Amino acid sequence: MKKTKGFTLIELITVIVILGIIAVVAAPKFIDISKDAHKAIFLSMTGAFKSNLEILLLQQVVKKNPESQSINGQTIQFKSNGWPKADSLVDCDKLWKVLLEVPEKYTLSNVTIDSTNYNGWVVSHFSSGSFTFCRYHYTVNSPIAGGGVATQFIYNPEEDQIVQQGITISNTML
Repeated sequence: MKKTKGFTLIELITVIVILGIIAVVAAPKFIDISKDAHKAIFLSMTGAFKSNLEILLLQQVVKKNPESQSINGQTIQFKSNGWPKADSLVDCDKLWKVLLEVPEKYTLSNVTIDSTNYNGWVVSHFSSGSFTFCRYHYTVNSPIAGGGVATQFIYNPEEDQIVQQGITISNTML
């Protein structure tokens, strides 16, 4: 009698069952990986903005606080406290372009993000009393309509700070 080489039916079924179990256990870990990716994009851009702003502020000190600096073809105006102005949407846009060299898709807006389906960064400007602010808002898949990702940081030159904020998404904080 001649011996044949190969796997028995039981061996094949066992391998398929083991692969099925591994898939059931591992799949949930990979399904939500896009939220982690968007969180990483937001955190890296926020960190880059903060770091580059600190470099810009140090340049101000070295240059003995001039009223403006020209960087990459953009003129940035400075307040008396040494921080870049945020008096208009144009100022917010210039700051975004200078500090980040615009690596991501973005839109300029003076309105709050609504339920439209938009992916990317929205640069906006707003006032509260006598203070003016720049809002840098990262959205993925309609944040206000639900199910999307929305985070923002606000540049506040009046109080020399950047405030990072997260919005609740599917009952989890980003």
